[in-house]
Amino acid sequence: MYEFHGWFRLSQTTEESDTGQLDAIIDELNELVAGLGFPTNVSAEVTVLNGEYYLFLHGVANRRRDEAVRMRQVLQFVARRLPGSYGLLYEKDEDMPVPPGPNAFRAHVIARGEIIERLACRCRSRVASRRRFRGFSAWSGTHHRSSLHTQGPP
Repeated sequence: MYEFHGWFRLSQTTEESDTGQLDAIIDELNELVAGLGFPTNVSAEVTVLNGEYYLFLHGVANRRRDEAVRMRQVLQFVARRLPGSYGLLYEKDEDMPVPPGPNAFRAHVIARGEIIERLACRCRSRVASRRRFRGFSAWSGTHHRSSLHTQGPP
């Protein structure tokens, strides 16, 4: 399984989101996304929230294919043409080589016109042992005074 999920706030500069050309660049981005011909298992959408442009990218496939290359083209466009943009995209691939390894996440961070790849946590859920939360019962949500206070009242 291969998947990616991300969001980016789109801006021309770090000081101002629009220096007069933002709408034209957004049109270019929409043309790029349409021209890449993403399959139905990928959603690439530019939307306006509270007067600001955002890009949302999501994809799920049985295995890594052209979606990864096309997604990378979109990220490179955003970093190059909209250097004030910021956001992140998580990518997970069962067959990803080490590092980060199978089923781990890679984060693609865009900030100030750069794309930085980082290894992300494995994000596996773990059942915490009761010893970790000493004095707290995970089952009832109550604190046990005897284990929280080793001395008498202040």
